[in-house]
Amino acid sequence: MNNVVRKEKSKEFDEFDCRAMFEYFTKMKEANDDFFFSWRVDEANKLMDVPGGIITNQSVPMAKAIQQVLPDSRHRLCVWNILSKVPRKLLAVKKVGEFHKKIKDVLYDLLSIEEFDSRWIELIWSFKLEGNEWLKSLWEEWSHWVPAYVKDTFWAGMSTTQRVESIHHFFKGFMNAKTSLRDFIQKYTRAIEFRANAEKVATANDNRRKTKIKSTLMVERFFQKNYTDAKFKEVQSECLALIYVLLGTEVQISESVTEYTLIERI
Repeated sequence: MNNVVRKEKSKEFDEFDCRAMFEYFTKMKEANDDFFFSWRVDEANKLMDVPGGIITNQSVPMAKAIQQVLPDSRHRLCVWNILSKVPRKLLAVKKVGEFHKKIKDVLYDLLSIEEFDSRWIELIWSFKLEGNEWLKSLWEEWSHWVPAYVKDTFWAGMSTTQRVESIHHFFKGFMNAKTSLRDFIQKYTRAIEFRANAEKVATANDNRRKTKIKSTLMVERFFQKNYTDAKFKEVQSECLALIYVLLGTEVQISESVTEYTLIERI
């Protein structure tokens, strides 16, 4: 009986959430002529415009959900997340640091599947890790995370979830995993307004506090004008270091590249 009630409540909330989101988008359109939204559904009333590719951390429930809800989307696992586990998963392995470096070389230096397969097997045997269960599990999921296997899908230069995780960190102060879709709309708007106001305050403070120029170098003046004050302070030390060097040699490497050798002034 409880399961039946839970399903009915879930259905009711889902319908309310969709209606609330549609009403929110409509209000946004009325308030801003430049705001645009669109969605398409098929005969089964399911969304048609779904992402072509999704990047997540290793999670069995997440993988199952994506396969069920978005069967036509390519699911990719975060490379950074997997590689970060190497020191912990292979703690007992001798020269784990060397293995960590070589596995990166195998992943990023080889573009063809055949080359990768060959080099991977060679790497595993050279470190005598052919019996490691964690590495075996990674082998079974090659098509979900190895660059050579997923290059047939456009990823906009992304292979990790780090950008998304930084966004998650920001939104944690406004919502959590239990936030409903209808509440999410209001809390998302509140979060964006908070961020916009914080940026305005930071810009105003930055304009009031400008670090003074300490040299006659034009590049230092350029950085002061175009960088935030905090970032300019980082670069200024590099600019000042130029005062204490002399030009040694100048070599034309190519039509567009010139190599300069600097000598420290004593």
